[in-house]
Amino acid sequence: MQQTTPPPNVSYGNPQPTTLQTGLLRYQTRFNDYASAHFPTSAPVIGQVFSAARYSFFNAGKRLRPALVYACADSFGIDLKAVDAIAFAIECIHTYSLIHDDLPSMDDDDMRRGKPACHTAFDEATAILAGDALNTFAFQHLAQSQSPYALNHIAVLGEHAGFHGMVGGQDMDIFLSRQAQTPHTPLAVDSVDINLLSELHRRKTGKLIQACLLLPYAHQPHPDPNKTHALNELGSALGLCYQIQDDILDVTQSAEMLGKPTHSDDDNNKVTYVSLLGLAGAQHAFDEQTKLVQTILRDLFGEIATNTPLGRIIGDILSRNR
Repeated sequence: MQQTTPPPNVSYGNPQPTTLQTGLLRYQTRFNDYASAHFPTSAPVIGQVFSAARYSFFNAGKRLRPALVYACADSFGIDLKAVDAIAFAIECIHTYSLIHDDLPSMDDDDMRRGKPACHTAFDEATAILAGDALNTFAFQHLAQSQSPYALNHIAVLGEHAGFHGMVGGQDMDIFLSRQAQTPHTPLAVDSVDINLLSELHRRKTGKLIQACLLLPYAHQPHPDPNKTHALNELGSALGLCYQIQDDILDVTQSAEMLGKPTHSDDDNNKVTYVSLLGLAGAQHAFDEQTKLVQTILRDLFGEIATNTPLGRIIGDILSRNR
């Protein structure tokens, strides 16, 4: 029997508040207001896909990617109204990816952000369709934004979310987790090295973060190719930082703090920075990537880098505890 509301007595609690929420509040508020105004309140469907999509999209997300979009725009003097649609489309893509990641055939996680995952609150088929709907809605929204850059935004977001980006990275993740369970194969767990793992996460996590920086910067009247390249590198480095953080938090924080199950990567035989390098090695890798992020920020903004809107948001992200 289908569940249209989250089942009772199944919760890891609400994710605990952090200083990250304070630093993001202005951008979170702007984004949530925009999303509430532009996400449909109803749809001409007889099933539950629309309810499932809204359930996941408005499920207390930190809105880190929209915040990066806004912070990048602010740092380059770009009107935030010009990038609202970008932030919304990217969050639609991100939410669809989380719905699909949680599915039994993927990561098989039953909780997300302290609440039942979409396929748990509804059912697996509805969750797949909800993710599909959010994916297509992202591009519909960009196309209808009336931005002169809309075609470019659609192409760039499609590339960064598709075969060569987020989806390609997830495919690598699934492939490697299967190979890791089969000894003596060319990509058994003991042969996965740091370079292969990093390439996976540059695609799975880093590519969408790159889009958060590249798309707003394209609104500059005369974009500097050197800055475009630096933002591309910044997104990739920040994506790796974020993933290494996730791997560390998965083994050092409680499910109640994170709002989702812990140690699920171990359960799914996934190679992580912690399983590959150990906790101390993963922390060292995070520190090195953080230095790279800080170097790129200084290349972009000079000595004021940490005081720019983008520098402050990135600083908050790098100090998160969930």
